[in-house]
Amino acid sequence: MYQWHSAGFVRVLLERSRRRIHYWSPQWPTTRLVKSIHDHEFNFKSTVLLGTVRGNEYRVDIDPTGKHLLWRNDNFLGKCYLTKVREYEVECGETYEFGGPHRYHDHNHGSEEVMTYMRETDHYFYNNCYVLEGEQRLSPETRSEAQALGPSSREIHDEMLRVFSRVFTKAA
Repeated sequence: MYQWHSAGFVRVLLERSRRRIHYWSPQWPTTRLVKSIHDHEFNFKSTVLLGTVRGNEYRVDIDPTGKHLLWRNDNFLGKCYLTKVREYEVECGETYEFGGPHRYHDHNHGSEEVMTYMRETDHYFYNNCYVLEGEQRLSPETRSEAQALGPSSREIHDEMLRVFSRVFTKAA
Protein backbone atom coordinates (compact mmCIF):
# COMPACT_ATOMS: atom_id res chain seq x y z
CA MET A 1 0.00 0.00 0.00
CA TYR A 2 1.36 3.42 -0.97
CA GLN A 3 0.99 6.35 1.45
CA TRP A 4 1.89 9.98 0.92
CA HIS A 5 3.80 11.15 4.00
CA SER A 6 3.34 14.79 5.01
CA ALA A 7 7.15 15.14 5.04
CA GLY A 8 7.17 14.92 1.24
CA PHE A 9 7.75 11.28 0.28
CA VAL A 10 5.84 8.08 -0.48
CA ARG A 11 5.97 5.34 2.11
CA VAL A 12 5.31 1.71 1.20
CA LEU A 13 4.62 -0.34 4.32
CA LEU A 14 5.83 -3.95 4.36
CA GLU A 15 5.58 -6.59 7.11
CA ARG A 16 3.32 -4.80 9.61
CA SER A 17 5.20 -1.54 8.98
CA ARG A 18 8.49 -2.66 10.58
CA ARG A 19 9.95 -2.63 7.08
CA ARG A 20 9.18 0.00 4.51
CA ILE A 21 10.29 1.62 1.31
CA HIS A 22 10.57 5.41 1.11
CA TYR A 23 10.61 7.26 -2.20
CA TRP A 24 11.34 10.94 -2.80
CA SER A 25 10.66 12.42 -6.23
CA PRO A 26 11.83 15.87 -7.35
CA GLN A 27 8.63 16.20 -9.41
CA TRP A 28 6.41 16.14 -6.32
CA PRO A 29 5.75 19.18 -4.20
CA THR A 30 7.68 19.81 -1.06
CA THR A 31 6.29 21.23 2.15
CA ARG A 32 7.85 23.10 4.99
CA LEU A 33 7.90 19.80 6.87
CA VAL A 34 10.33 18.35 4.34
CA LYS A 35 13.10 20.59 5.60
CA SER A 36 12.26 19.95 9.24
CA ILE A 37 14.86 18.42 11.46
CA HIS A 38 13.42 15.36 13.16
CA ASP A 39 14.16 12.22 15.10
CA HIS A 40 12.43 8.83 15.10
CA GLU A 41 10.76 6.70 17.74
CA PHE A 42 12.82 3.76 16.55
CA ASN A 43 16.33 2.88 15.45
CA PHE A 44 16.69 1.72 11.86
CA LYS A 45 18.94 0.47 9.11
CA SER A 46 18.30 1.79 5.63
CA THR A 47 19.70 0.63 2.29
CA VAL A 48 19.73 3.09 -0.60
CA LEU A 49 18.11 1.51 -3.67
CA LEU A 50 18.14 4.56 -5.95
CA GLY A 51 19.98 7.88 -5.83
CA THR A 52 22.01 9.22 -2.91
CA VAL A 53 20.78 10.01 0.60
CA ARG A 54 22.15 13.35 1.76
CA GLY A 55 21.54 15.00 5.07
CA ASN A 56 22.79 16.42 8.32
CA GLU A 57 22.80 15.12 11.86
CA TYR A 58 22.14 17.54 14.73
CA ARG A 59 22.28 17.80 18.48
CA VAL A 60 19.33 19.59 20.08
CA ASP A 61 19.78 21.49 23.34
CA ILE A 62 16.63 22.69 25.12
CA ASP A 63 17.04 26.35 26.12
CA PRO A 64 14.36 29.03 26.68
CA THR A 65 16.49 31.51 24.71
CA GLY A 66 16.77 29.12 21.73
CA LYS A 67 16.05 30.15 18.14
CA HIS A 68 14.20 26.98 17.16
CA LEU A 69 10.97 25.36 18.36
CA LEU A 70 10.79 21.71 19.45
CA TRP A 71 7.52 19.85 18.87
CA ARG A 72 6.36 16.31 19.66
CA ASN A 73 3.36 15.60 17.47
CA ASP A 74 1.13 18.63 18.16
CA ASN A 75 2.66 19.50 21.55
CA PHE A 76 5.13 22.36 21.88
CA LEU A 77 8.04 21.21 24.07
CA GLY A 78 10.03 24.44 24.19
CA LYS A 79 12.73 26.44 22.49
CA CYS A 80 16.08 24.95 21.64
CA TYR A 81 19.43 25.45 19.93
CA LEU A 82 20.68 23.25 17.12
CA THR A 83 24.27 22.18 16.60
CA LYS A 84 25.21 20.40 13.39
CA VAL A 85 27.16 17.27 14.32
CA ARG A 86 27.97 16.04 10.81
CA GLU A 87 26.94 15.91 7.18
CA TYR A 88 26.37 12.53 5.58
CA GLU A 89 26.02 11.08 2.11
CA VAL A 90 25.06 7.48 1.41
CA GLU A 91 25.35 6.13 -2.15
CA CYS A 92 23.11 3.65 -3.94
CA GLY A 93 23.78 0.12 -2.64
CA GLU A 94 25.13 1.31 0.73
CA THR A 95 23.41 0.84 4.10
CA TYR A 96 23.36 3.30 6.98
CA GLU A 97 22.06 3.14 10.54
CA PHE A 98 20.31 5.84 12.49
CA GLY A 99 18.68 6.17 15.87
CA GLY A 100 19.19 6.48 19.54
CA PRO A 101 17.82 9.07 21.89
CA HIS A 102 18.28 12.72 20.97
CA ARG A 103 19.67 12.12 17.47
CA TYR A 104 18.06 14.42 14.95
CA HIS A 105 18.54 14.64 11.20
CA ASP A 106 17.21 16.19 8.01
CA HIS A 107 17.19 15.17 4.35
CA ASN A 108 18.46 17.14 1.40
CA HIS A 109 18.00 15.10 -1.76
CA GLY A 110 17.83 18.12 -4.05
CA SER A 111 16.61 17.32 -7.54
CA GLU A 112 17.43 13.61 -7.38
CA GLU A 113 15.10 10.63 -7.09
CA VAL A 114 15.86 8.64 -3.94
CA MET A 115 14.51 5.29 -2.77
CA THR A 116 15.45 3.50 0.43
CA TYR A 117 14.56 0.21 2.09
CA MET A 118 14.22 0.84 5.84
CA ARG A 119 14.19 -1.76 8.60
CA GLU A 120 13.28 -0.87 12.17
CA THR A 121 15.75 -2.44 14.57
CA ASP A 122 14.12 -1.51 17.90
CA HIS A 123 11.81 1.03 19.53
CA TYR A 124 12.40 3.40 22.39
CA PHE A 125 9.08 5.32 22.23
CA TYR A 126 9.97 8.65 23.79
CA ASN A 127 10.87 10.92 20.94
CA ASN A 128 9.32 11.41 17.50
CA CYS A 129 9.99 15.14 17.60
CA TYR A 130 10.38 17.88 14.99
CA VAL A 131 12.47 21.03 15.20
CA LEU A 132 11.01 23.96 13.29
CA GLU A 133 12.35 27.43 12.68
CA GLY A 134 10.78 30.69 13.76
CA GLU A 135 7.08 30.62 14.47
CA GLN A 136 6.25 27.48 12.49
CA ARG A 137 3.78 25.27 14.26
CA LEU A 138 3.31 21.55 13.78
CA SER A 139 -0.43 20.96 14.01
CA PRO A 140 -3.14 18.75 12.52
CA GLU A 141 -3.86 21.61 10.11
CA THR A 142 -0.22 21.79 9.01
CA ARG A 143 -0.19 18.05 8.43
CA SER A 144 -3.46 18.23 6.49
CA GLU A 145 -2.09 21.04 4.31
CA ALA A 146 1.01 18.97 3.59
CA GLN A 147 -1.13 15.93 2.77
CA ALA A 148 -3.30 18.01 0.41
CA LEU A 149 -0.23 19.22 -1.50
CA GLY A 150 0.79 15.67 -2.31
CA PRO A 151 0.17 13.78 -5.51
CA SER A 152 -3.08 11.91 -6.13
CA SER A 153 -3.36 8.21 -5.38
CA ARG A 154 -3.30 7.52 -9.12
CA GLU A 155 -0.13 9.60 -9.60
CA ILE A 156 1.56 7.78 -6.73
CA HIS A 157 0.53 4.37 -8.08
CA ASP A 158 1.77 5.12 -11.62
CA GLU A 159 5.06 6.59 -10.41
CA MET A 160 5.75 3.72 -8.01
CA LEU A 161 5.13 1.13 -10.76
CA ARG A 162 7.56 2.99 -13.02
CA VAL A 163 10.24 3.30 -10.33
CA PHE A 164 9.87 -0.25 -8.97
CA SER A 165 10.16 -1.61 -12.50
CA ARG A 166 13.36 0.37 -13.07
CA VAL A 167 14.97 -0.33 -9.68
CA PHE A 168 14.20 -4.02 -9.47
CA THR A 169 14.95 -4.75 -13.13
CA LYS A 170 18.38 -3.17 -12.61
CA ALA A 171 18.93 -5.27 -9.47
CA ALA A 172 18.09 -8.56 -11.19
